[in-house]
Amino acid sequence: MRQQVLIKQQNKVDGTMNLNAYQFDQVKVRNKLSRMVILHEYPLSIVDHIGFKEFVASLQPMFKLVSRNTLKSDILKIYDNEREKALKMTDKNGSRMPITTDMWTSSNKKRGFMVITAHFIDHTWTLQSRVLRFVYVPCPHTRDVLAEVLVDCFFEWNIDRKLSIITVDNCSTNDAMIRLLLNKLDTSSLILGGSILHMRCVAHILNLIVQDGLSLIGDDVFLHLAKHEISYTCLPYDYDWELAKDICGRLELFDSVIEFFSGLKYPTTNMYFTLVCELKIALNEWSLSSNEMISTRAESMLAKFNSYWANIEKIKNLCYDLLDEYGDIDESPVDNEGSSHIPASTSSPVAQMKFRLSGVMSSFDLFVNNSLSSSKKHGNARMEFDHFIDGGVLKRSEDFDILAWWKSNGLNFTTMSGDCTLQSILDDGEPNEEDGSCVTIVED
Repeated sequence: MRQQVLIKQQNKVDGTMNLNAYQFDQVKVRNKLSRMVILHEYPLSIVDHIGFKEFVASLQPMFKLVSRNTLKSDILKIYDNEREKALKMTDKNGSRMPITTDMWTSSNKKRGFMVITAHFIDHTWTLQSRVLRFVYVPCPHTRDVLAEVLVDCFFEWNIDRKLSIITVDNCSTNDAMIRLLLNKLDTSSLILGGSILHMRCVAHILNLIVQDGLSLIGDDVFLHLAKHEISYTCLPYDYDWELAKDICGRLELFDSVIEFFSGLKYPTTNMYFTLVCELKIALNEWSLSSNEMISTRAESMLAKFNSYWANIEKIKNLCYDLLDEYGDIDESPVDNEGSSHIPASTSSPVAQMKFRLSGVMSSFDLFVNNSLSSSKKHGNARMEFDHFIDGGVLKRSEDFDILAWWKSNGLNFTTMSGDCTLQSILDDGEPNEEDGSCVTIVED
């Protein structure tokens, strides 16, 4: 049943008001109700609340409020639809995917949940992220249980051969879990045979360093405790309070950094690296403090920091190994029809022109591909990395977009950028007739 009314709509440009026809649609309103419940995590029983029923009836008497079972069914349909769209996106994506995962356990330690999120950069150099699973994980949370949940998720989403790294908290259980994962996955499909599959969460590491610093003042208590607790006989001296104040002031920097990580949706390296450097400088200064307790604790914190970030030469060699592996991957062959660059539809003039020129250009493309392959075999990838490093450091900017930079400069570093920029230029954005998206070949 439809109800047509006139509604006012304000023009955002000049502020004028227009009258437009509005038609009530029961199905669309049900969908909006379901999305509201999802968005705000309302209970399904909201449709049984007297106040909510009266409110809805006063807004739109024509709307037939559904039962909680129907609402649940509508929500599951939305989930299935969104999951299907996410599956299509991950299948279409040709680049590797880093995975982040975290566990949450209820206070009674009886129920645990794991969230698994995949991230990737699409052909427009836009960072994408999709939650793959939010799943109940029975206790105990052993390495076998955690590994099994992850493996099931990877196979379910068909990304077990697209993985790059898995970021987890820095604990012994996760160390053992990653080793078990390597036995369950095809390591030949992983970067460097899976040697860099394990990535430790930087925020968790910083938290561990802070805990190390706080241990120095772990025995301080409030001054008035002795007045209320007869058995309490040890009262902190003024020196203890000054030390606590000093330590808290120094650790305030860590608090700011961790808050920065928590407040950003996806902090990329260029955003947090300067803060990590600030922490390094601060720890160096604290280790030179005249207060022996502070300098000793700072040295302990600095040692933990250096265990993750000090070996620059190791990082450089790792980058060389990565580039060698990417450089050894053969370029996608271009056949005589030039099919690698022909859009799905040849109905537009641009597509028809590309189709006519493809046969002429295919020989040139083959020559370029062979030349690139030949040069890569002679260490061109490492030369490319050295050229990138020798370019110097860009000035820090609050609004700097690292992905936009790679989109603009990728042609200068084709191996490092994974040829995403080249493919974006080759593809002219011809729409796919099926879903209206652009057909683009994306490399790792």
